[in-house]
Amino acid sequence: MRAKASDWYKKNWTLDIKNMSWVENTIGEVDYIIEMCKLNGNERILDLACGYGRHVLEFAKRGYEVVGVDITDIYIEDAKKNAKNMGLTNAEFYCKDIREVGFCNEFDLVLNLGDGAIGYLENDEENLKVFDVIGRALKNQGQHVCDLVCGDYVETHFPVKLWEAGEKSISLSEFEWDPKTRIMIFGNQDFAYGETISKPDITEGDPTRIYTLNNSMEHKRTLATALEIDSGRVVIAGNWYHQDAIEVFDCRQLRFLHIRDVETQRAIPLIIQTAPDDALIFGSVGVRGDTLASAYAYQLKGDSIHIPLLDTWHPIRTCRQVTAVRLPQQSDDTYLFPVYNDEGQVAVAKVEKGVFSLLPTTCPIPMQALGHEIEYNFDIIADPVSQRAYLIGGNRDLHQSPGKPIQYYILAINYAEVAKGKAASLTLYYTQPISEAFNESPIITPEGNIVAAGGLLNNSNFT
Repeated sequence: MRAKASDWYKKNWTLDIKNMSWVENTIGEVDYIIEMCKLNGNERILDLACGYGRHVLEFAKRGYEVVGVDITDIYIEDAKKNAKNMGLTNAEFYCKDIREVGFCNEFDLVLNLGDGAIGYLENDEENLKVFDVIGRALKNQGQHVCDLVCGDYVETHFPVKLWEAGEKSISLSEFEWDPKTRIMIFGNQDFAYGETISKPDITEGDPTRIYTLNNSMEHKRTLATALEIDSGRVVIAGNWYHQDAIEVFDCRQLRFLHIRDVETQRAIPLIIQTAPDDALIFGSVGVRGDTLASAYAYQLKGDSIHIPLLDTWHPIRTCRQVTAVRLPQQSDDTYLFPVYNDEGQVAVAKVEKGVFSLLPTTCPIPMQALGHEIEYNFDIIADPVSQRAYLIGGNRDLHQSPGKPIQYYILAINYAEVAKGKAASLTLYYTQPISEAFNESPIITPEGNIVAAGGLLNNSNFT
């Protein structure tokens, strides 16, 4: 069965649809919506892709103010005629592409029933415009009901052929499914009772993009880490209080996928990309912040692997989130992140094409300055213009000695020199004492300035 042209939805419809079995339960469907949405009869309702108005007319008969919109002119003409014959002045109909609807803050309920054209349009961008229309049309606290084919069901039950016997005819429906594009092709033939029929031959069908709604992560999380990799997927791992697992958000399919549970529980782990569709997950923070001594990393694809460098050097737990900086103007697979050993010395780890090593520097990273010990507790940030990375620390733990000023130290790392076969030179800068600490990793502006925000009043986690 071949798919019809991408604009099939503009010219596919006839009033023969009234004889199909699936339109026979209008009263029951309206009853269900009223009960589910707890409607009281005073609501104003918008029905998008309303067809020939069967739901609009049934709601109007029950006293609701209802507006129906559909792109098919013969449907709207038929709906207007039926509303007039029934004396329903509270039912309005407009022949229009639903993407062009301009209602704003007018409706208590918006309906997209019998697919409601969601998934019919040329691409995801056009389909998402329907939800923009819905959002604008709804009043505050308004409700939206959409009647869609379930993506999870499609994946496990299609392709399939179905017969359905109605009051006026028998319908043969054929569903085909392409999991890569998530396009369902629906073909249908109806046979009125009493007619002589020949062998059914469904040669083309309606292409519909299938979405999975209300999909969420399997695990509730806090202090997790997420990284978008080049395949367009977002890798998610880490959990502070509960069971950890590796999950992925698929930006193409708009859904979360559970990859697997993990034995080693981590909070705020590091995630680095090792291939366009693969990543490594590791770190030294366990559940509820316990120190985790583990030299093993989980792969998104494949088993866990041993990282020899992590036997003696441990990733630093930084403020709030943990990231390895991906170096601009270097290999796409080169990352830096701060580490420490059992003696408390800090260094910079480099990951290049999946191989872990220490970044060579002209001298050890300074641990003291101006009579103070330096605690490095922020992610490394990189400036693509100067090709320098920055490691930032302070003269005390951010959650100790509240009220005392803090002095920040900024260590500049000339990583471009490593690409030339040299050790990276280091330059240490410092700020004037600052009365309030910042608790989020700084950023680099396009001009090369370092900007930090998120002050902590009285050093509280919650202010």
